Amino acid sequence: MNAVFGRDLKYLTSESPNTVAQGIDEAQEALTYRVLMPTLIWKLQRWLNVGAEKKLAKAREIAERFIEKCISVVRDDFLRGVEKYSLLTTYMKLSKTGDKFLRDTTLNVLVAGRETTASTITWFIWLTSRNPRVEEKIIEELRLVVSEKKVAERDEGGVEEKKQPWVMPWLWGEDCLEFKPERWINEDGTPNQEKVSKLFAFSISPRTCIGKDLALTQMKLVTATLLFNFHVQVAEGQSGSIRTAINLLG
Repeated sequence: MNAVFGRDLKYLTSESPNTVAQGIDEAQEALTYRVLMPTLIWKLQRWLNVGAEKKLAKAREIAERFIEKCISVVRDDFLRGVEKYSLLTTYMKLSKTGDKFLRDTTLNVLVAGRETTASTITWFIWLTSRNPRVEEKIIEELRLVVSEKKVAERDEGGVEEKKQPWVMPWLWGEDCLEFKPERWINEDGTPNQEKVSKLFAFSISPRTCIGKDLALTQMKLVTATLLFNFHVQVAEGQSGSIRTAINLLG
């Protein structure tokens, strides 16, 4: 939220139910329903405004109203010269960006980056806790780079699974089932472009995810901070069951 609006909007507060977060969850469920059901059925529901389509319409209304309010606050500060670096202020500097563009772009970024980044970080922490060798190597590399703990005064800057994923030894090697993050990195520390080109998590070329660089930066910062300051391990007596869900807490 800080990256988009340049301020803490108490998005993660537990003091009261977060209608925006709940709305996004319901919207994701409705969109998943569209994938699973025949087009005629969900279009009919949309026309009648019933079922999952009714929830989707309500969720969109809540999200758009919330975003429009945030845009208004950020614009007021921007016009008064109280500029805080954010995605919105960057677009506001472009004279041709209207409210609809700002609203749609903001909604796109919020929805696209909400569960994806959180789920990836969760998986990373889980796998790291199960692989001490990897954790030790990461911490060792962090200590070589991070000599002091400083806080920056200004920060710059659903697909249906038809079958189980296939593991391809001919592509990833005979050690494809092992958790080896270094497989993506060359000996000189640069990304292995040949292997990265086969990873379609963010799609590729003109269809590349617009939030790719932001997501990677966020994940690097969060995971590096966690591992540098804490030792993560599985709680005693917990095996960590894994199941399929639409969202992280589903």
